[in-house]
This record gives sequence, structure tokens and C-alpha cells, in this order.
Amino acid sequence: MMGPRVAVIGGGAAGLCAARNLLAGGARAVVFEQAADVGGTWDIENPDSSMYYSLRTNLPAPVMQFPDFQFESTYSFPTHAEVCDYLRKYAARFDLRAHLRLSSRVTRARYAAAKCKWTVEFTRGSNAGHQSEEFDAVVVCNGHFAHPKGLTSVVGLSGFAGLVMHSHDYRTPGQLDSVRRVVILGAGNSGIDISLELAQKYPAAEFILSHRSYQAPQESATAGIGGQYEGISNLLQRHAISHVSGPAAVVFEDGTAAENVDAILLCTGYEYRFPFLTRAEDDMETPEVRLQDNVVQDLYMHVFHVDNPSLCFVGLPSKVAPFPQFHFQTQWITAVLCGTRTLPNSAEMKAWCLRDREERKARGEPARYGHVLGDLQWEYNRRLCDAAGAPHDVPVRKSMYVDCGRARREDAIGYRRRQYLQLGPGESQWRVLLDGVDITPP
Repeated sequence: MMGPRVAVIGGGAAGLCAARNLLAGGARAVVFEQAADVGGTWDIENPDSSMYYSLRTNLPAPVMQFPDFQFESTYSFPTHAEVCDYLRKYAARFDLRAHLRLSSRVTRARYAAAKCKWTVEFTRGSNAGHQSEEFDAVVVCNGHFAHPKGLTSVVGLSGFAGLVMHSHDYRTPGQLDSVRRVVILGAGNSGIDISLELAQKYPAAEFILSHRSYQAPQESATAGIGGQYEGISNLLQRHAISHVSGPAAVVFEDGTAAENVDAILLCTGYEYRFPFLTRAEDDMETPEVRLQDNVVQDLYMHVFHVDNPSLCFVGLPSKVAPFPQFHFQTQWITAVLCGTRTLPNSAEMKAWCLRDREERKARGEPARYGHVLGDLQWEYNRRLCDAAGAPHDVPVRKSMYVDCGRARREDAIGYRRRQYLQLGPGESQWRVLLDGVDITPP
């Protein structure tokens, strides 16, 4: 008996991992990738890429790598090009290219209950007409770094006369070489990285990092970022932006203001979007994909649609080690679609969704954090493995992840000088070197 035919939408890390596990489990996977090659956001030539040329990972390679494919890298924190190369080697290692449909953009996926089939419509190449094929299931792996968030959230931004850019479109410091004062909104990984790059490249200009978590010291409303940024006198912190008050003025939430601002750089994250899953008015059979507060609703453990589990999602959780989690998610998806494992009934899956929301609310998390895992990722990964009947992750990954996070918070400039060495699978089977000196915590 042939395994299920599965459409995988997206040929980045998640899509390749889905194909690898589906094929290994006996499914017939077809990967639709709209770009000319695989790599997703890690391919800087991909029009949807969010990479900038100086980008290096913020996790060491032994933490990032798939559990079944080692990441060979000169440095512990690889460049975006090295990650893209790693993904293409992964595709070659597991013979995935024969299952790829490159330059193929999925325009619609619709479900027919009578046949228990999905019809996936797509175009191939710039001048090709629409084609369609039938599948037993759809696995959505289209990433979440292609659609910038926050472009309309800043009050008064339309009246600003200077440059407005989202980090998605940032590639090199030269894009801002003529500015003298820049406000950067958002202090996530990209906001910090880009702020540091710009401030060090243009010491005569002033850069203001504006974010929600800033707490001004009593003696000054504008102070250089803490000890880890000492020496960067032209990189200041302020509270989050309240509004733009004119063609060159920004007001912050504490009432202070910055005048003569030349540019506003939005490092405000991204939105989930699934345009190919938009239901036509007369379509009552395709499961509805609802987004609320940038959280995909009605997904059991962030993966299976509770109304139709033949629609699955990979890679929605954030603040995680992503590639290993893709592996655990797609092992579970494979086990369910190929019939070796079963899911709870719809009522039980919906109860999990409600319980997850209530637990997050009780912890004081805003609704928009619905896919944020952070420290919860390790228990989540364990549950994925149990659900799939697969081995648990190696404990050493968590140990290195935690140490790297601490180092990044303490020294955002220098933490990438560290070299992480995995010696085995155990919790303490690793070392970290700084400039050749062993600094592994006791």
C-alpha cells in the first residue's frame, strides 16, 4: 500500500525537514518552493529573505543543527551563507531534490470532504498558467520572516519626512550612510545586531534604540546601553515610540523626544500569513485558518488543525532552537499521516488549545505571545517526541542553548567569539572556549 501523498508548502529549513521525515516514513512528499532554489529566508538572493550581509546566527551550530545531520562550520556562529549551504547539503544528503518543485508558487489549497483530498493550485515560472494536483494532506512550511509587522502601528508615521525602513529590507549599513540621527524601534536580535553595526560603522551619527523593556536610569533619560555596550557612546536607549510628531520628530512613551531624526528603522518582527489558505465564500469544507493577535488559532500543539488534522503547520513557535524543533514536529506529523500514531479527538484537541491560552493568560503573557515558547520549548519538544514515538533530544543541546543565551545578554558584542564544542549527548558533555581559553561554567 502506498503512503499518503503530501504537499509541503515551502522549501526552507522547515519544508526540507518535513520532506526528509515524510519520505523516511513512507509518505510521498512534494515540496513547492516559489524561489529558484531551496534555503528559504537563509538564501539572501530569495526576494522574501530577511537576511542582511553581516548576519551570523545567534545560536551556535551544535545547537542549531538537525539531530540527524551535523553542521560543519569554521565558527560556532555561522554566517547566513553557511546556513544556506548547510540546508542545501541536507537536501543532497537525503535525496530531496527529486521531490522539489522549484519556482512553484502555491496560490490556493482547498479541501474536498467527499474525497478526503486536497487540491493544491500553483504556478510554475513567471509565465506559466495555473496547475493543480491532489494530495491527502498539506504541511505548511512557508516561514514567518517574509511579511514585516509594525509598518502601520506607529502613530503619525505617515507624516515623517525621512527614511522609513523595516529590518526585512536592511542589507548593509550603506543604506543609511547619509543619516545623522536614526531611531531604531525594537530590541530583538535584529534590532540589537543592526544597531551595533550602524553605530560602529558611523561613529559621527547618533542611533537611538527604542524598545518596551527599557528602564531609564534616574540620572538621565538618555544613557548608553548597559555595560555590554560600553564604549559605544553614539548608541542610546529610549522607551518605545509613542508617536511621530512631525516630519523629523519622534516622541517616546516617557514624554521625551528626539528632534532632527533622519530615519526610522522598524525592527518590529513579522506577521504570519497564509494567503493560499483563504477560503472562498462558497467553500465550507476547507478548514478555516484564523489569525488573532498574530497567533494561528485552533492548532493542537501548534501543529495540527483541530477541525481537519490533514492540515499541519511546521515552525510557528518562536524563541526556540528552530531546526531541531522542525525535526521533532515533522516526525510527529509523519507518524500521524502515515498511521503509526493517532491524535486525540477534536474535542480533546480543542480543550488543549483553550488550556494553553488560559495558562498563558495566568502567567501574564499578552495574547500575541501565543506561539512564544522560550524555556517551555524543552518540555514541548519532549512531548513531540513522545507523541511521535521517537527518541528524546540530547540534553547537551539545552545546556549549550542556555549558556549561549546568558552570554548574549551579558556581552552582545563579543559573545560570537565563543567556540562551543559538543563532546557527547549528555547534559555536561560540552565545552566553551573564548579566544582559545576554556571558560565552561563549573
